[in-house]
Amino acid sequence: MTFQTDRSFNSKTLHVWKSTREKCEFEKQPDIRVKNNKFTITLEGKSAYSISTTTGQTKGFYKAPENKPFPFPYKTDFDEQESGKLARYFMDQSGVFEISVREDGKGKCMKQVIDKQGIEWEIGQNPSVETLIGDSAWTNYEVSVNVNVTENTGSAKIMGRITEVHRGNDNPEGYWFKITTGNNWALFAGSQKLASGYAWFPPFTWHTLSMRFNGNRISVSVNNKETISVTDTKYSHGLAGIGSDFNYAEFDDFGIK
Repeated sequence: MTFQTDRSFNSKTLHVWKSTREKCEFEKQPDIRVKNNKFTITLEGKSAYSISTTTGQTKGFYKAPENKPFPFPYKTDFDEQESGKLARYFMDQSGVFEISVREDGKGKCMKQVIDKQGIEWEIGQNPSVETLIGDSAWTNYEVSVNVNVTENTGSAKIMGRITEVHRGNDNPEGYWFKITTGNNWALFAGSQKLASGYAWFPPFTWHTLSMRFNGNRISVSVNNKETISVTDTKYSHGLAGIGSDFNYAEFDDFGIK
C-alpha cells in the first residue's frame, strides 16, 4: 500500500511495529523513509501494524509478584471499593459484576448489571453468568453472600470447589447452587444435578445464601436454614463464586471462612 502524506512528513523516518496472532506480538519492523511525500509498506494478512514518527515504544512487560496463598478467611461489604469498578479479587467469567450503590441506599454492593447476553467474541462460547474468587487449593470452607434479585424474574447462584470453567458451557467444574425468583432451586456437581426443591426466594428482597464443604459433605442454606445436605466425592478443592442469569442482582456481605 502506498500512502500520500502532507509536506510535514517529507524526509521523515517512520517506525513500524507488527502483530500477527500466530507469529508475533508488537515486533519492530524495518523503518520506512518518506520520499516525495509518499511511503509504501507491504502488509501481511491477519496482522495489525502501528506506524509512527516517534520512537521508544516497546512490547509491554510486567514482572508478576511472588505467588502467595489467597487470604483466608476473607470477607467484604464492598463499601470501601470504587463504584463502577470491578470488585477486588473477583474474576468475572461472563456477565458484568461491578461495584454499585445499593438500590435501598444502604451502602455499596457488587451488582450484576446487564439483563441480556451481548454479542460475543465467539458466538455461544462464553460460560454462564458468574464471578470467581479465592484459591484453587481450598478444600473445606463455607462461602456466604447476601443477594437481592432486582427484577421480577431472575436467579442467583453460589458456588464452591470450582476447578475449571469451560467456554460454551453453563456448567462449571465444581459445585453450584442456583435458586430462582420462582422459588425453585437445584444443586449441581458440574453438569450432574444432585438435588432440587423449593425455597422462598422472591425478588426485591435480600436473602442469604451459604454453601459449606466438609470432606465429602456439601450443604447449602437459604436464609440461614439448611435447604439441602448431600455427600459427593467428585470435587475435593477449588475456588468459590457467585452468579446469576442475565438478570439484575445485587450481592453484599460476601465472606469465606
